[in-house]
Amino acid sequence: PGSCAPARMIRGVPVSVLAVLAGAFLNLLGFTMAGPITPALAEHFQLPVGSKVGALTSAYPLGMLVGLLVWPQISDREGWRKKIIVGSLFGVGVGLFFQALALHLKAPYWVFLGLRVLSGLSAGASPVSKAYLADAATDEQLPRWLAWREASSTLAFIVGPLFGGLLFFSSSSLATVVGVTSAGSLLAAAITAAFVEEPKTSLSPSSPPPKLLDAGKMPTSCPLGRNLAAAVATICAMSALENAGSACWDAFGAVLAQQRFGLDARGVGLMLTSGACISFAVSTTCFDRVRSRVGLVNTAVIGLALIAAGLGTVGAATGSLPKFVAAAALYQLGKPLYAPTVPTLLLQCVPPSKRGLAMGVDSIVNTVARAAAPLLLGGLLKSRGAAAAFAVASTLVASAAGLALLRADRSAKRA
Repeated sequence: PGSCAPARMIRGVPVSVLAVLAGAFLNLLGFTMAGPITPALAEHFQLPVGSKVGALTSAYPLGMLVGLLVWPQISDREGWRKKIIVGSLFGVGVGLFFQALALHLKAPYWVFLGLRVLSGLSAGASPVSKAYLADAATDEQLPRWLAWREASSTLAFIVGPLFGGLLFFSSSSLATVVGVTSAGSLLAAAITAAFVEEPKTSLSPSSPPPKLLDAGKMPTSCPLGRNLAAAVATICAMSALENAGSACWDAFGAVLAQQRFGLDARGVGLMLTSGACISFAVSTTCFDRVRSRVGLVNTAVIGLALIAAGLGTVGAATGSLPKFVAAAALYQLGKPLYAPTVPTLLLQCVPPSKRGLAMGVDSIVNTVARAAAPLLLGGLLKSRGAAAAFAVASTLVASAAGLALLRADRSAKRA
């Protein structure tokens, strides 16, 4: 059972947990609202399609690398889950405000990228919030609550692209859209500060910094075997491969839709929102049922297979908008089946005193993948075309599915 037991409950769910979910939704709006305006940002800075457009996506994760090295470890050592989440959300909100100001003042491209990197330094809310949920949850509650967190994030993908597209269409102002995302992160910080209760931990402020792969008691709930190093390495490798592949869609999906089919910001926003509706439905109605029937690892494999199929067909769908949308729908079907499995596996495979660090390590690996992939795949897209770039992205995700199956099979044979 979790060690955090807030007194306030709504229908059996702690208010603190609901506030963490609300914070995740509002924080992610900053990312999802920017989806439809990526082509407009490229035009604003007069960028050709390729690595420089990919850098718009990569700059924020580059800054995150520093934040993820620091904040999750402090949350473990000091027990400051709430304080780290609030500080991270506030810092990101302030960073987005200055990005909006830079756009308003027509600052150079390198200034905007620098501000995105600096905003990323505050990042740390996502891994620490997952560790918070693990502190509060029982083993049975954890997959469900992490699926709810994924659903709250997906809700941001429903609201964000549509709202961002409509807001930009009505205002024709990039600064306005980014300014609204700043307000969302600041509101998330306020909600977390007001309603989330700091969990109790077994670590004292004088405890030494936890080392992720120290020998110790391995949780019995880990489905990837009793070797802590092998389990963590497998999960992080799966996560990095999937993130690298998915970054291709995040960086270039909207640009391809505009270039191939002439969609404006409203059209791109509608397409992204429709896909997110599919993901939200799967998160809220299907994930728990699939997990209960086939297990956590097989659920991850099914999700990865759908993501890989979607990415591969997106690149090949050149002459038909319905085919392009159907390919994107495959991708959106797979994401909510896969996404909750990684934090659940990781949090089930490490001791409670290392949860923040484990999620931080996973986030660092993912951040490297998300920072590098748009640059590398952007160069491939420019030289070889979208079909080649998305084929490589699909192969990366399919490799993650194969890795999960291989590790689960070896663990079963050794059991």
